[in-house]
Amino acid sequence: MTRTNRFKIPIALLFTALACTACASTASLSTEDAEERYPKASEDASVVLSMISNVPETTFYIDSTRIATGQRVKALINNNPHTVVADPTGYRSKESYIQPPYFQESPLRFTFMIGDKVQEGAPVAEQQNPEEDEEKSQDNAETQDKGPTNSPPLIDTQISETNADRPEDVAVVIGIREYQNPDVPNVDYAVRDARVVKKYLTRTLGFREENIIYVENADAATMTRIFGTADDPRGQLYDWVKPGESSVFVYYSGHGAPNPETENAYFVPSNTNPNYLSQNGYPVNQLYENLGALPTESITVVLEACFSGVSESGAVVQDISPAVLSVENPVMAMEDGLAFTAGAADQVSTWYDEKQHGLFTYYFLKGLRGNADANEDEAVTAQEMEAYLGEKVPYRAQRMHSRKQTPQVVGSDKERVLVQYTTPSEK
Repeated sequence: MTRTNRFKIPIALLFTALACTACASTASLSTEDAEERYPKASEDASVVLSMISNVPETTFYIDSTRIATGQRVKALINNNPHTVVADPTGYRSKESYIQPPYFQESPLRFTFMIGDKVQEGAPVAEQQNPEEDEEKSQDNAETQDKGPTNSPPLIDTQISETNADRPEDVAVVIGIREYQNPDVPNVDYAVRDARVVKKYLTRTLGFREENIIYVENADAATMTRIFGTADDPRGQLYDWVKPGESSVFVYYSGHGAPNPETENAYFVPSNTNPNYLSQNGYPVNQLYENLGALPTESITVVLEACFSGVSESGAVVQDISPAVLSVENPVMAMEDGLAFTAGAADQVSTWYDEKQHGLFTYYFLKGLRGNADANEDEAVTAQEMEAYLGEKVPYRAQRMHSRKQTPQVVGSDKERVLVQYTTPSEK
């Protein structure tokens, strides 16, 4: 199976990405002039970032938003960390993660060498070797107890790009890493998970950037604003859906926990007191019921969370006997709904430290890249994804931590195509 447009693998990689924050422009523009002259990566952007490539025709992206094409491109950013991607014609794209403080016109330089050139028409075996080598190297790496590496995994940097265009579809992406309550441990890779999922939504699945509700470290009020309440499901997501035309995709990475008295499952927003989940958590059943009230074509839910009350970094619900930390999977109230969850209700969602992702999310994204395409028909169905996750996640969780983790896939339409790499006219 040939997918030369999806994976651009270099013969050798020599990468230099240098973010300089020590040099400022001598002829700085006023804020008003800059806002008129340069594209904005976000509404509140006010700092000028100068992106420079040694390849003349380079397309620059900031946080998955396409900025412009050229050798020297300037854009306005805000004072948050940003992911910048340079995608030059004829060369493999590169990514750099930058953090404030920024100075006026702080430059970000991307240097592409001969080893970064794309090998056009390379055999399929050669294209797949780097990913196969990455997969095979894990067993040896884990026996050496390696932690996170500085190099991002292939799923972060080599994202499958398709011709999909879904102008009416709406997505919600939530990653909660930091919790305000000192008794609630952080979820180290939740925000990274969310950021990369957003990239796959725009580049692989065809969602429009403006149709993605993206929130990091969402609090209880934000969850309610987006999904609505038990009495009124008409939250922000409801307002964004075009009746009869929109499909919906929801991704959540963060804590889940049970109410020990009722055993109902809850999402744990960033400001939650886990002792009062019924007051400040967001009920999982309510999410499904409110999603079921949306006038949508289809709904896909992906949850990088467990609801046992125990996480990779410690207990979410304190001073409770593990024997009672068990909940039933919530009843699916969604018509035409599919839900992918990280594990069974009484299991722990494992972190893949070396890849700096949740284990389930890592393999879900890898599946979207094409690894789950078992019959090699240039598409991945829910059934193929279920089989792929069922093969990869339990084995890796057991090997790394001697732990059971079995992803769950619930829904009646498992023949649904999650991603299509070619159109019928291309086959």
